[in-house]
Amino acid sequence: MAADAEIRQPSRARACLAAVVLVVFGVAPALALAERIDHEYTEGEWLSVGGIAATAAQCQNVVKGEDGDDDCSGTLVVQPEASLRPTERDEVFVKLGFASSNLLNNRTPLAVSPWAADLEDDVENVNDTSRDYLLTAWYRHAFSYGEDSSLGIVAGLIDATDLLDENAYANDEFTQFMNSALVNGPNTFLPSYDPGAAVDWHVGEFSLHGVYMSVDSEISSGDTAFYALQFGWHPENRFGSGNYRLILTRTGRGFANPEETDEERRQDIILSADQQLGDTLGVYARVEFQEDNAAVLAESTWSAGMQSVGTPWGREQDTVGLGVIYAHGGNLELRDGYNTEAYYRYAFSDALGVSGSVQYGYGDIAAPEDVEVWTFGLRFTAEF
Repeated sequence: MAADAEIRQPSRARACLAAVVLVVFGVAPALALAERIDHEYTEGEWLSVGGIAATAAQCQNVVKGEDGDDDCSGTLVVQPEASLRPTERDEVFVKLGFASSNLLNNRTPLAVSPWAADLEDDVENVNDTSRDYLLTAWYRHAFSYGEDSSLGIVAGLIDATDLLDENAYANDEFTQFMNSALVNGPNTFLPSYDPGAAVDWHVGEFSLHGVYMSVDSEISSGDTAFYALQFGWHPENRFGSGNYRLILTRTGRGFANPEETDEERRQDIILSADQQLGDTLGVYARVEFQEDNAAVLAESTWSAGMQSVGTPWGREQDTVGLGVIYAHGGNLELRDGYNTEAYYRYAFSDALGVSGSVQYGYGDIAAPEDVEVWTFGLRFTAEF
C-alpha cells in the first residue's frame, strides 16, 4: 500500500500543478477577451455575438469510497453563441461548445458530477450522433396578443434545461452552484442538444411551456420521444419576484429496466420554486418524484437553498449561495445520499467574476463501503 501511494504521489502533484497553470494562464486571455468584446444586446439589433468563457480547477478528498482517489484537475470551457433577428418576432440562435478536459466528472466516486458544465465528453460526439461542438441551433417565432399575452414557437436542436425549470437561484453552473445535483435535479431526465420543438405561452402572471424532443434511447434500436409540460405562476408580491412551477415529463419506451432485460418509460413530476425576499436575499426549493419501472438512481429528491447579494458588506455585485439536496434511492445501488455546496462569487464587473466553491457529498450505497467526498473548486467566468 505504501509503495502504491509513493507511485501515485507524483501524478497527483503534476495534476495539481497542471490545474493551477490552466487557471492562471487560461483565465487571463478569457478576461482580456471579455473586456475587449463586452457587448450588450440592444433593442432592434439584428445580429448579436456573445457567449461565455470559463476556466475551473477542482480538487477532491475521498474520505470513503473504493472507486476514487484524491485528485485535482483543471479545464477550460468556451461557449460562443450568435443570435440573428431578421424581424422583431423572429430569431435564429446557434451555440457551440468547446472544452479541454472532463475536470473531475469522470473521477468522482459520487453518483453526481461536481461540475454541471458541458465538458470534453459532452461536446464531442454529442449524444452519440457523431456531431461535435454544435450544441443548439434553433429558430423561434413569437406571436403577440396584447400587452400581457404572448406565444413563442421554437424548433431545431434544443436544450430542455433552457426551457424547463428556469430556477432563479439554482440553474446556472457558471455563476451559481457547480454541483450538477443543485443545477438541475439529478434523477430527472431533461435531454439536451437533440432535435425537438417547444412552445411557450405567457398570460399575465401565468405561463405554459410544452416541449417535445427526439432523443437517443439507451437500449432500443432507435430514438425515443420526450414530452414535458410546465405550468408556471410568476407573482410580484410584497417580498419581491416569485416563480412557482409544476413540471410533468414522460418518455417513450427506450430505457432499460434494472435487469436490462426490457424497455420502460420514464415519468417525472417536479415542483420548483424560487422567491425573492427583499433586496438582498432569495430562496429556492425543488422536489422531484419519478416512477421506478426503468432503472433510476433515485425515486425522489428534495433540495433547497438560498442566495444573497453582497450589499450588506458593500459588494452589491457579489453573490453567496448555499444549497443542499437529499436523494431517496431508486432501484440501483444508491439507498440514500445527499450533497451540499457553498460558494462565494466575487464580481470584477457585470461580465467577469471568480467563484470559490466547497462541496460535500455522501452516499449510502449497496457496496462494501459508503461514499464520502469533499470537493474544492475555483472558477473564473467571463461573459462576452
